[in-house]
Amino acid sequence: MNMRKLVLALSLCFLVVSTALALAGNAKRWDKLVFPPQRELNIPEPQRSELPNGFVLYLLEDHELPLIYAHAIIKTGARWEPEDKVGLASITGTAMRTGGTAARTGDELDDELEALGAYVETAIYTEQGGASMSVLKEDVDKGLSILADVLQSPAFREDKIELAKIEEKDAIARRNDDPSAVADREFNKLIYGEHSPYARTTEYETIDRIKRDDLVAFHKRYFVPNNVILGIVGDFDSAEMRKKIETYFGSWKRQDSELPPLPEVTYKFRNQVCLIDRPEVNQTNVRLGHIGGKMNDPDYFALQIAGRIFGMGWTSRLNTNIRSQGGLAYAVWGYWGASYDYPGVFEIGGGTKSDQTVHMITALKTELEKMTTSEVTDKELKTAKDGILNSFVFNFDTKAKILERIINYEYFGYPKDFIFRYKANIEKVTRQDVLRVAKQHFHPGELVILAVGNETEFAKTLSSLGPVAEIDITIPEAEEEPLPEPTPETIDKAKDILKLCLAATGGKNVGAVKDITETSTLTVQTQAGSLEVDIKTVIKFPDRIFQSVKTPMGEMVKAYDGRIGWMKSPRGTEELNAEKRLDLLSTIKTSHIYILQNFEKEAILPQFLEEVEEGGKTYQIILIRIGLEDKPLRIYVEKQTGIISRTVESQGLMGLPGTLTSTYSDFRDVKGVKFPFRTIIEKDGTKAGETNVKEVKFNSAVQDSVFVIK
Repeated sequence: MNMRKLVLALSLCFLVVSTALALAGNAKRWDKLVFPPQRELNIPEPQRSELPNGFVLYLLEDHELPLIYAHAIIKTGARWEPEDKVGLASITGTAMRTGGTAARTGDELDDELEALGAYVETAIYTEQGGASMSVLKEDVDKGLSILADVLQSPAFREDKIELAKIEEKDAIARRNDDPSAVADREFNKLIYGEHSPYARTTEYETIDRIKRDDLVAFHKRYFVPNNVILGIVGDFDSAEMRKKIETYFGSWKRQDSELPPLPEVTYKFRNQVCLIDRPEVNQTNVRLGHIGGKMNDPDYFALQIAGRIFGMGWTSRLNTNIRSQGGLAYAVWGYWGASYDYPGVFEIGGGTKSDQTVHMITALKTELEKMTTSEVTDKELKTAKDGILNSFVFNFDTKAKILERIINYEYFGYPKDFIFRYKANIEKVTRQDVLRVAKQHFHPGELVILAVGNETEFAKTLSSLGPVAEIDITIPEAEEEPLPEPTPETIDKAKDILKLCLAATGGKNVGAVKDITETSTLTVQTQAGSLEVDIKTVIKFPDRIFQSVKTPMGEMVKAYDGRIGWMKSPRGTEELNAEKRLDLLSTIKTSHIYILQNFEKEAILPQFLEEVEEGGKTYQIILIRIGLEDKPLRIYVEKQTGIISRTVESQGLMGLPGTLTSTYSDFRDVKGVKFPFRTIIEKDGTKAGETNVKEVKFNSAVQDSVFVIK
């Protein structure tokens, strides 16, 4: 920079600084500013009415935009599902919408709503069921007709139920991935009890027990008009909208039946220290606390202030003393949890370095003890109140919020002006009130303590806080559904079907196949996208196989000569263990040709299961025990053609557990045998890959030396 530019730059800096100082001299301190009083809130009052069948309706007009939004609460909830079928309520809420209605499939509803730029959704949560709709004013009749149809006449189609069950199982498989989520889940179990509907979790076993009839019965019991409170807000005339609601919901038949009693919550205050050891993590998630309360407790308001001073927000004691000054936590919080009609949880939590685990827990307990021994300051009280009261207006920033809150209050039996009572009581809270409720409701000497972390890195042992109970979070494996015992009748019927299948596939030509050489391309779906590999498979019946897989990382070769198996990769050659040999053998024994060549021999025991209709086709399902760790194979024979069009086996793909479905198509004639040139592979109902055959040869006089890797 030359001298002229330097002088110019310094002059500009001086001008900016001097101007800023002059302005600062005229400015007032932030804490000396005087603000005008807040304007009175002008809150619209929704119109409440009730249809003769008990259906409750709230209407709130809003003509700002040509939109209409509806939200319904249904008196139901996961807390009333059977303990041996946890997940039933969630799956019911999902499949009500995805399964469509008697008039329209879920996919057809998707298409219709997408064309309208609208949505209709349903769900069932712990304490209630819910349904919502958003639609343009001009399409309100279409939207309401779909909402009414879904609530009253869900079809619960089997394919969508299965998809919902798969999604639940995927969530089970991933539930231990996030240590913070693990801490929240297991802490809830420690407070409510692992069998409580407020803490219990879905398992593979409980999902597998759920059948379509369970969904139908659950819906029939709870989804009745006198269990529904519907709120609608938007651009409409209330008188006209009520007529529409009568049209779509008025003929829904009332059903008077008492709801089950609310599940009882029992809690015993105690000292309890628990550990979930996670050697792979480098920080600890901690949770401390005990049972909380209800929102209708007279002390609720003072407890909200106490909780805010103690652990909520940047100015809280925990954030100031534990995080900012103490440097013990990445994040830290504490709050008094309260629910509408059952006790919430008083929870203190945070994350810290592994070696600081016990130090942080001790510091958290110390801060809680302080809350019960001395009054908070005037500044703390004012800051906590301001934090609540200054944000009070956001309870009314949309009319949808106003409406949803009102119907929630009616659902739980709270006065409709509870929000204003809340504000008035918050304003009344004193320092003495905060100390009183803290002494009465906080129990620093009787805390449940949970640490989720790497115990070997704790600087001080957790046992210094008391006897430690280690919690096992291993996910229980799914129980295999017991297979029906074969009978002479089911065996004979299966053999008769397979005889017809053999004739349709090629008859004597199938029996003449001694070896197969197949080259194909497998496209696998991965998280990073699709991966394409070339495969060459050579089979010599009954028990020899060679398989070469060429991947971007190099070639992998496996072979089995009837006695010994080998695997060769860029890392070298190794002998296959028993499990991997069985995997190779299953490729032979689940092939169509092997099955059709051997179904009348003792090596295969076929058994007829059932006949099903799918997509306008009839399938005869046959169970085959192929003798590999007693893993059964279900084959679907298309009745119209006599061809094996699908196989289903309970094994994994790429090392992952699950159900593997292979669907075959593009059958071509190869030396008089109908052979599938295309296979779609699905894992648990989701496409995982696709195989396309390039070439297949029979009876190429394959030598035994092919199956020996050197």
